[in-house]
Formats: sequence, C-alpha cells, structure tokens
Amino acid sequence: MNKFVPMQHPQRADLWRTPLIVIDQEEVYEVYMNGNVILRYDKPRLPNCIKEKLSMISSFPNAPTHDLNGLLGGRLRAELGMDLYINRHDPRLDDIGWQCAKDVYIIILSEEEHEQLKEDYFHGNDTRSKS
Repeated sequence: MNKFVPMQHPQRADLWRTPLIVIDQEEVYEVYMNGNVILRYDKPRLPNCIKEKLSMISSFPNAPTHDLNGLLGGRLRAELGMDLYINRHDPRLDDIGWQCAKDVYIIILSEEEHEQLKEDYFHGNDTRSKS
C-alpha cells in the first residue's frame, strides 16, 4: 500500500493534491498516484507539468529545512493525516502546490495532467527512470 495518495482539491474537483517525495538529493522523484502506483522519475525525465510547479514553489521564501523524518517527528504517517494536504504557507500556492518538508511536496495536478501521467504509466509511454 502507498505511503501517500493523491486527494482531490477541496474547492475544485478538477484538481488533485498529489504527493511527491524527493529522494537521493534531488536525483529521483516519486509521484504517488492512486491504486498503489508510485511513478519514479530521474531529474531529466521529470514531466514538465511537475518541473514548472516545483520551480514556482521554490520561488517562495521560507522553505522547510526538515526532511520527511523531521516532518513526521516520530509520528506515524497515518497520524500525520490531512496536515500534509493543507497549504499552511501562502494562499497563492493553493492551485500550484507547496513544500511540506525539504524532501516532501504536494503538487496540484489538473485532472488532465493526472490522467496523462496514469495513462503514460499504464500504456508504457512514460518517461520514468528505469529502476
């Protein structure tokens, strides 16, 4: 079972709050999808829709300095619950995404972007890194 799952945006049913975990010092990105699917990308193959959102998120000040373990603070992921999916940073990030920890993001994907990533995965047209 996935550690994280995407959730629909609370105000817009056509947007998904999608967890993204950065692994190996920004060389590998895991995008958590429904159905226990984790898409793994290396940096050059990261889809443009995600690169653009990460770039916009990184332009905001006060990025967290703790990693996922610091975010959890000894709590189980289940105890973290909805906190991860709530933008507590800047309201301008509501439709873009936000950084929860140094290595954890919530990326807002449109229904179209979300479906395209899933379709690429299931039909073998993806640009994911081979692992």
